[in-house]
Amino acid sequence: MNQRHRFRPALEVLEARETPATLVNPTTVAYQDFDGDIVTVKLTLKKPGLTAATAATIFTFDTQFGSGGPQQLQTINLTSLGVGANGLSIKTSAVRGKLGGDGIAALGQIDATGIDLRSVVIDGDLGRIIAGDATTTTPGLKTLTARSLGRFGTSTGAPNLNTVIQGKLGVLNVKTDIVGAFIDVQGGNDGDIGRIALGGSLIGGTAGQLGSIRANSDIGNVTIKGSVIGGGQFESGRIATVVGNIGKVAIGGDLMGGTGNSSGQIFAKGTLAALKITGNVVGGSVGGDNDLHNSGYVEAKRIGSLTIRGSLLAGFDFTIGTFGDNGAIRVVDDIGSANIGNIIGNFTNPVYISARGKAVQTKTDLALGKLNVRGRVEYAQILAGYDPTGGGVNADAQVGSVSVGGDWVASSLVAGALATNADFGDADDAAIVGGNSAIVSKIGKVTIRGQAIGTVGGTDQFGIVAQVIGVLRVSGTKLPTTSGSDDFFIGTSGDFKANEI
Repeated sequence: MNQRHRFRPALEVLEARETPATLVNPTTVAYQDFDGDIVTVKLTLKKPGLTAATAATIFTFDTQFGSGGPQQLQTINLTSLGVGANGLSIKTSAVRGKLGGDGIAALGQIDATGIDLRSVVIDGDLGRIIAGDATTTTPGLKTLTARSLGRFGTSTGAPNLNTVIQGKLGVLNVKTDIVGAFIDVQGGNDGDIGRIALGGSLIGGTAGQLGSIRANSDIGNVTIKGSVIGGGQFESGRIATVVGNIGKVAIGGDLMGGTGNSSGQIFAKGTLAALKITGNVVGGSVGGDNDLHNSGYVEAKRIGSLTIRGSLLAGFDFTIGTFGDNGAIRVVDDIGSANIGNIIGNFTNPVYISARGKAVQTKTDLALGKLNVRGRVEYAQILAGYDPTGGGVNADAQVGSVSVGGDWVASSLVAGALATNADFGDADDAAIVGGNSAIVSKIGKVTIRGQAIGTVGGTDQFGIVAQVIGVLRVSGTKLPTTSGSDDFFIGTSGDFKANEI
């Protein structure tokens, strides 16, 4: 008896020859890329779905849709579908064909201007995506997953690498690197990002803001297995909020400043819940007549906990221009706790760690709750009562405890004090103007397990300065402190002093 067999068309029958872009069914287009991969693009369209005419309008290749030979998919343009495309998902997938391939296919751009998308999954590099309608309280894009963003620059068809999402972005998941791409989640206070997972590094580009992620509102937890690397232009290699908070941030490599202002930076206008960096924080260095500011830099309204397993390293100032806060941590309110491997500045530029304390002072006003340095502190200024601009503004600021496992060299620890000549530890140390007369600035406990010195043979001064210094131990010896009246040298260099103002 003869049996009927239903014919199911499959892409495999076309793999032995060059495959033009083809409408496989009302939701799927297939084509062959330049190295031989067979690529499918699937849209979750409602009826009636794609036709040959609409597919040729939506999908733009480097050659005409349906022409022979390998092709580069440059654009998926959904704008002609209008609001009917709201909630649509896009997925590309690539498999090695008989003519070759690597199982990865790049896409230039997705233009979904005015359209809220559900999910986008790109099995390769994506140059940029534009999505989201005017209702910014809803997600402009719920999930974006790509192998990389911006890796091939604009060579795959995007006019630039600026991703713009109107409204919320639920999840950003990039399996390898973001290279020179700018992800901007807009929409007033509703433009937030739920979660960021990056399997590689965030790498700054050659133009301003490239290689950065910015949300108008909050950013949830951020995991970057590689590094955040600043570039040569402003705000490159950067994660920032315009008005909101950032959750827990974990960076598996370094936070490295570049030669552009605000490059290699974590910036939260609100609270940064926690920051953990496995490698180093490295400030940028420049020479000539160039200016450089806030490179290799962290700023937030508050930091709950800070961990740098490597070192906090200041950049070198070899410029005749302006230079500052390159290798620094500045906080508006307070740092709950900080655990750092080493804090190392240099003779041209100290490391700065500063926090103001509370906006309205109370009896306990810890600008820095706890600082633990496992190694050494050298050429550093640790300042409680100071705002991110470097101004002393809170006479009542306090430090809980500071513990240093190695040496303390040419560095100052200050709470609520000013130095007119910029050198702490000498006669011009004074309390910051203002404050509550019922509250004193205080450093609760300092333990330095190594040596404590200034600079041997130098003419500068350094100090541990506050209205009250509690317990002070150096090299295993508890130094005699008397509340409110201490003024004595520490170490043998003659320029490092404990000074109660």
